[in-house]
Amino acid sequence: MNALFSFLERVAAGPVPNSLDRSVLDFRNGRFLRVRALMEAILVMASIGKGKTTLVRTILLGMLQHRFGGLVMVVKKSQIQDFQDLCRQSGRERDCIVIAPGSGQVFNPLQGETDISEVTDLLVELADILTPSSGKGGNESFWREQLVIILKNLFALCYAVHGRFDLILAADLFDGRPVSLAEVNDPAWQQRSVLALAIASVRHRMGDTHIRLAVEYFTRTYPTHGDRLQGSVAAVVSGVFDRLRRPPLADLFTGESTFSMVDILNGGKIVVVGMPALDSIDGRIANGLMQFVFCRTAPRMPRRNNAFLISDECQETITQEVMRKVAVLREYRVATILLTQNLAVLDDRIGQTAREGLCGLMTTKIFGPQGHAATRQWAAEQIGKQKTPVETTTKGRSSGKHGAGHSTSSSSHEVWDYRVPPSRFAELEVGETICLRDGDAWLARWQKDTPGKGGTVRVV
Repeated sequence: MNALFSFLERVAAGPVPNSLDRSVLDFRNGRFLRVRALMEAILVMASIGKGKTTLVRTILLGMLQHRFGGLVMVVKKSQIQDFQDLCRQSGRERDCIVIAPGSGQVFNPLQGETDISEVTDLLVELADILTPSSGKGGNESFWREQLVIILKNLFALCYAVHGRFDLILAADLFDGRPVSLAEVNDPAWQQRSVLALAIASVRHRMGDTHIRLAVEYFTRTYPTHGDRLQGSVAAVVSGVFDRLRRPPLADLFTGESTFSMVDILNGGKIVVVGMPALDSIDGRIANGLMQFVFCRTAPRMPRRNNAFLISDECQETITQEVMRKVAVLREYRVATILLTQNLAVLDDRIGQTAREGLCGLMTTKIFGPQGHAATRQWAAEQIGKQKTPVETTTKGRSSGKHGAGHSTSSSSHEVWDYRVPPSRFAELEVGETICLRDGDAWLARWQKDTPGKGGTVRVV
């Protein structure tokens, strides 16, 4: 009987609304930005000082008021205080966590991790940030594979000896690596090297494939590599470990975590990376590390809450992992919002091919005032063309014995022309944008301090 009453109640109430269809922003022209659109990624492009920060404040306010958790990439120090102010304005100040030197916050990316591939991929990602071109010439994939091999074997030993993955302990093991077969057989190395002592302690466990391969790699394979290969791979690994074992990164990313990705993805916490990417290489590594773990964790855990990943001036923080995961994150209740100045700055950082792929994955595009000609042209092409009627008038003159005469004729035809001409993006005022989604383009105005005032975009 109860089941019957429940059925009748559901029929009377109608279908349960899909949470993805909830409106977050009202563009004041009959169009709304819904949760679904946020999940399908947003790209914002506008020249410096032309209103990117103004409009992103409104988007952030909408997500904060809808109880999203999130990860905020930071390029400039001023962004930290700006976001804290937004959290306070939304009544979310208790949910805001700034991970920065002196904050007391710690996030250990390896805490509880048991997958050696995840740990290896993280270190490779950080190596890419530290040495993006690696200086290895044409065969980049070969050098990357060598980096993966050495890290995988290193962490296999670390886990075998210590029962956990640990950045500092792995760095200590790496410091003790032998550079030749003669050193492997040297009693002095065998007695003093941390790596040698670790190998000795696990030799009775050679039945474990990971341990056996790691021991063979460091005692047979690595010592026989040529000087160039050894030196190049060791330089990259040493460079990453050196950063991670020293303050400020060691203070922030080793030890016992004070929060987890679960707190962000399901607990509604908002984490701000309080080390600006433009200030130092440590800032770039901090932003890259947090992005990597966020992107890897989101698809692996059951979700009940929405979250966002946002990067203003994304050309300074974008990583390979984010570019790989943009298309996937939308399926896991993550809104990706990237802001940048123009095509040129993105191309300079990630290359034209990668930029084309990334921008193609951003379903909603918001174009502000633009001073870069190629970007104006690209924006117009994204919006597309339409048939436009054109009227042509022809005037004629004739002369004869009865005097001169004049004639006029007109004709009309259709031509394909830009729906929004490239020049229009140069004419936009600060706070004005042209938005594009699913082939629909419209003008929107944004207000920094009071969203919704004067007909501007408002938070629903």
